[in-house]
Amino acid sequence: ETYSGVEFQSTLELRTRRRVGVGLQTMGPVGLLGMMIELNFQPQNSMLLGYGGGPGYNAFNFQWRHLFLGEKFSPYTGLGYARWNSASSSESFKETTPSVLGSRILTDDEKAEGRFGLDLITPNIGFMYQTLQGPYTGMAYFGEIGFLVRVSKLTPHPLGSLGAIYYF
Repeated sequence: ETYSGVEFQSTLELRTRRRVGVGLQTMGPVGLLGMMIELNFQPQNSMLLGYGGGPGYNAFNFQWRHLFLGEKFSPYTGLGYARWNSASSSESFKETTPSVLGSRILTDDEKAEGRFGLDLITPNIGFMYQTLQGPYTGMAYFGEIGFLVRVSKLTPHPLGSLGAIYYF
């Protein structure tokens, strides 16, 4: 199937025909920068897998997302699990990106040792803009506000994120 000249009337129609998305996210559950794959099981519900990280750590994310469909703009909610691990144990962390990691989530011992393994719950809400026609049909841009909740402490820490996904 060729996609040139294909136009969609709504996000629902696009997500019905294009069930897989590949994208990038910054400052979210995948850390400073990460890649993700989205699989739409239904037009409203999808599963995302992400991998990324930042200076000194790696991040893995698994998330369920529910869209409240619209024509081009779609609000959504999500709930997920993330695992953040230190990439190296040789240096202590003086600064982290995002800063919430070092200032609120890591303990003083974890920062001093430079080693950690965090299990996080990642609830979020967001807004997605979906391109339905033209040369960039299938491209979506999103912004979300979420929380990183360390499972061992259950204290929410807010975090904002931006990203883009292409559905094919």
